[in-house]
This record gives sequence, structure tokens and C-alpha cells, in this order.
Amino acid sequence: MTMIMTKQKQNQMMIVVVITTVIMMIMKIIKYMMMMMMMMMMMMMMMMMMMMMMRIALGSCIVLTVVVYVIASRARGHKNLK
Repeated sequence: MTMIMTKQKQNQMMIVVVITTVIMMIMKIIKYMMMMMMMMMMMMMMMMMMMMMMRIALGSCIVLTVVVYVIASRARGHKNLK
């Protein structure tokens, strides 16, 4: 590579460099996007799992509270009867 280059050659070189850099950037961005998509999918799956767990937990909590309330009310009723 000699320093004495014609202007056109320099311009061509610049264009090539720019194109290559842009392609590299795009590839990086695509890779990043894929990573993000994977992360998002994982997050979504986790969220779905969490939601299911929460629903199950909430359901069980509600059932427990209802049972406790019923037992308490029965006990109170018995106390009142006495």
C-alpha cells in the first residue's frame, strides 16, 4: 500500500471501509436483537410461570383464608351458642 494514491482510489477505499463497518454494525445489532429476543422470550416464559405460580398461590391463599374464616365463624358460633 503506497501512500501516493489517487483521489478516486482513496474514495473507493473509504467506501469499502464504510460498507464493511456498516455491515459489521448491522451484524452486531442483529446479534444483539436476537439476544434481546431470546431474553424477552425467557422473560415472557418466566412471567407466565410466575403468573401461574401467583395464581396458584393466590387461589390456595384464598382457599386457606376461606377455610380459616369458616372455622373461625363456626368457633365463634359455637362460643355464641354457649
